[in-house]
Amino acid sequence: MKSVTFEDSLFEECYFEDITSSNTFFKNCTFISTVFYNTDLFEYKFINSRVVNSTFLHNKEGCQLDFSDDNNAYM
Repeated sequence: MKSVTFEDSLFEECYFEDITSSNTFFKNCTFISTVFYNTDLFEYKFINSRVVNSTFLHNKEGCQLDFSDDNNAYM
């Protein structure tokens, strides 16, 4: 995912795997029984969202560079 904003969405029993997202946010969303595996979806990307009975495993660490958007990078 590059630049996506999800608003007022429900994610139930979903599996997010190997996701690097430079500018993705979840606003007023609900996650129920969802697994996040090897992602960079950190707490600050979930704005006014609820995470219920969900698991974050093997989060990406270190400097994540994204050159897909006009050579912009984030660290």
